[in-house]
Amino acid sequence: MVGVAKRMSKLTELMHLKIGDGAIVLPPEVRKIHMDFAVTKDPSHAGPRIFWRNQLRRLKYHNPRLECTIARTTSGDDPATMTLHIASPTSASDPPATPSSDTTDTGMRVEKIDIKSRGPGSILEEILKLAPGGRKIEATEEDLKVIAELRQMQKSQNKSSKQNEVRNTAARIEKEKDLLRRGAAVS
Repeated sequence: MVGVAKRMSKLTELMHLKIGDGAIVLPPEVRKIHMDFAVTKDPSHAGPRIFWRNQLRRLKYHNPRLECTIARTTSGDDPATMTLHIASPTSASDPPATPSSDTTDTGMRVEKIDIKSRGPGSILEEILKLAPGGRKIEATEEDLKVIAELRQMQKSQNKSSKQNEVRNTAARIEKEKDLLRRGAAVS
């Protein structure tokens, strides 16, 4: 049987994926999200990096059919962009006679967003603007109950670990005193 701490850790991770910023169900027309941003710790690429680490995971969790690709550059001077590939509702039945500049030959509309120096919340808002029909996932009563239980368990673990730390410190001090007494008795 797996330990309680490991199960609690996995459940916490799952709850972080299930609810929070980025917990959005996108319309089925949104097929792909591609991001370009820098590997470096450039402040103008911090928002895209945070979005990639946190919100994109939640987006992918709630939209398993969504393809997500990332291209990371080495220079902080490079642009940070996000590209959304959105299928037009008529693309399956009636391809356009004259494709526009932002439509590929497969009937996909491509929207490019400049995400440099933007926060993760701003990036999410932009995605929702370009993909109308997306809806945010709110925490259910059951989710809130689980979160409260996890917090309570974490508090009790922190309290017991502090008590153990105090006991260990007291035992170490007693051991050192005993060693000093023995050393004084030998001399």
